[in-house]
Amino acid sequence: MRRRERPVAAGGVPTVLVDPDAVVWHDQDAYRAYMAAHGWSLPASERFGCPASARLRRRRALAGWAVEAGVSRGTLPDWSALKARGLL
Repeated sequence: MRRRERPVAAGGVPTVLVDPDAVVWHDQDAYRAYMAAHGWSLPASERFGCPASARLRRRRALAGWAVEAGVSRGTLPDWSALKARGLL
């Protein structure tokens, strides 16, 4: 299966958030360390020890970054703005 080309995000987005195939999304220990380093909460399944999908892990990290970066609606991420930036 060929990897789908994604537009490169700009505006201070960490490069790991742009790449859905990054190792951090596929390795549970690396993911937990990444989220802890940023102070973002894990998905519910991860908090209870059941691994989440790589897609869910990345979306949860995107949500944490979006709220910190002001790409949000109050305390929730603005998913339409993230999609417009090519992150989803």
